[in-house]
Amino acid sequence: MRIRHGKIRAVLIALPLAIIGAVNLAASGQKSSLSASRAEPDITQAERALGKRDYASALGVLHEIIQKDNSNYRAWLDLGAAYEGLGKPEQAIDAYRNGVRAKPDIFESNYKLGLILAREHKPGAEEALRAAIHLTPAQPGPEAANAWIVLGHLLQGPNSPEALAAFRKAAELDNGNPAAYAGIGQILEKQSKYDEAEAEYKQALALDPVFADALVGVTDVYLAQSRLGEAENFLKMAVADHPTNAVLHHQLGRVLMASKKSDEAIAHYEVAIRFAPDDIDAGVKLAGLYLKVGQQAEAEDVYRALIGSHPKDAHLRRALAEDLFNQKRYEEAESEFAATLHLKPDWGDVYGELAVAAHVNQHYPEAVQALDTRAKYLPEIPISYYLRANSYDHMHDPKDAATNYQMFLHASSGRYPELESEVQDRLTTIQSGGK
Repeated sequence: MRIRHGKIRAVLIALPLAIIGAVNLAASGQKSSLSASRAEPDITQAERALGKRDYASALGVLHEIIQKDNSNYRAWLDLGAAYEGLGKPEQAIDAYRNGVRAKPDIFESNYKLGLILAREHKPGAEEALRAAIHLTPAQPGPEAANAWIVLGHLLQGPNSPEALAAFRKAAELDNGNPAAYAGIGQILEKQSKYDEAEAEYKQALALDPVFADALVGVTDVYLAQSRLGEAENFLKMAVADHPTNAVLHHQLGRVLMASKKSDEAIAHYEVAIRFAPDDIDAGVKLAGLYLKVGQQAEAEDVYRALIGSHPKDAHLRRALAEDLFNQKRYEEAESEFAATLHLKPDWGDVYGELAVAAHVNQHYPEAVQALDTRAKYLPEIPISYYLRANSYDHMHDPKDAATNYQMFLHASSGRYPELESEVQDRLTTIQSGGK
């Protein structure tokens, strides 16, 4: 599945701006850092509307200003904030870009453009943030450090040294920002410098005891060093102080699962998804633990709840389908495998699973179709030949059945002796003209 495990994190880029300390210049209700001009009463009116989250009214005023003067960078900046407030990222991006074109040397325009491009996984975020870090914000605040933090996350991977430098610069600019220390920890952890990484994560936790990236990171460090007892004690103490924090329960569940304490792990994952029902990672781990202890119905409930909030997640659909198949609810399983492929039509493995379910349900034409589509993405295997042959056999097509039975025997080469013996007998019957 595409769920984050271990060191893979869905961090900053995909998170809301508030997580990385971004300040929406207008929509936060604070006065814009770009002071109102007496010559522009309309923009003051727009910013008052933004402060009240009356985005529609702000849009009307701002569009009127821009129609008169499309070089008004401040109006473009406020327009971007209004579109963000309305949940229209594409229009917000266009507005911020126009603001940068109108006046390229404004920190806020470049910063906000970089943030939204990063959050929406669109190109150009790094360029915008690199421009922002060389400019000065209109007013003091966390934004300068945040620009370095988001840039650091964008640079992680092949440019880790540059990413590390970005996080260190953020910590220098704002030594009270836990995201800077967590970012340093992530880079050091990737370099297997676990002691140094742990120190940085704990520095972040000293500033914010439930900072998610730091909690995940310090757990990763403990697990990487097999310090399960220390990890359990550390997280249980933190849970005692913050009993409703979903991230803490999730991380404690990870440690207990690694310690093979399934029942305790289940209890903490249950709490985690109670407080964060959309947490796919925690939900999938909980469902896996339910399956491990034979609680298939409970696993099904978790998958269905997650699919309710993530209906386009093909991995969750496949997991539900597999659970239903293991419960011998083959009709439902076949339907869910088909739904999975509707979401991800190039998933070769799932065509194989769909073929098995269809075959069990005696839907032989559907099984053949699934197997033929599987062959477009994956090499044939002995069992795919057998399922196709047996399906043709049931469809009273002896020619195609015999061809695929022979291909099964050639591909199997003694790996399935009992099945090969049955196929040999069936081929003899077909070739003698029997039914």
